[in-house]
Amino acid sequence: MVGELAELIASLQLTAVYVTHDHAEALTLADEVAVMRSGHIAQLASPDSLIGSPATPEVADFLRLGGLADIEWKNGNWFLAGSTYQIADMQNPSRNRARILIPTRAVSADEGRASFQGVVLRSQFRGDGHLAVVSPPGLPSVELQLLSQVRFRPGETIPISVDVDQIHWFGADDQITQKERVATC
Repeated sequence: MVGELAELIASLQLTAVYVTHDHAEALTLADEVAVMRSGHIAQLASPDSLIGSPATPEVADFLRLGGLADIEWKNGNWFLAGSTYQIADMQNPSRNRARILIPTRAVSADEGRASFQGVVLRSQFRGDGHLAVVSPPGLPSVELQLLSQVRFRPGETIPISVDVDQIHWFGADDQITQKERVATC
């Protein structure tokens, strides 16, 4: 039905406002999507921009783009906050703590490149594979998602590799006002 609706709107050259809680519908139908939070626009952008550059951790969480994590700089590397699980290394960070989005596409179960071990919390089949939610031992607040052709069982320990080039960093520069967000769209 969404496809037919998109076709109708396009063929009649209509401008439409469509309100939904279904992410797939919104991202399929819209040229621009407004993500609302507490009655205010949290981000107004094209679907590609929303997925590629969520303005805040809340937008990323609402769109279920992956796992959010707090990280801290120590001993020349970035670690999941309060742990010894290394995520990335960088030269001369501008701060010693950060909030990041680790997108689903950045996480794999690659023994050869594993950054750390994770415990499978749950797994569900999707048409393109099994979506597993994994947490590093001792960090229940960090839930990473990975898509695999292999079905992992809850409670199973698996190697976790993170492609650091795909991490989205949130910080002071990303905390712009609603007025600025709308004005730049």
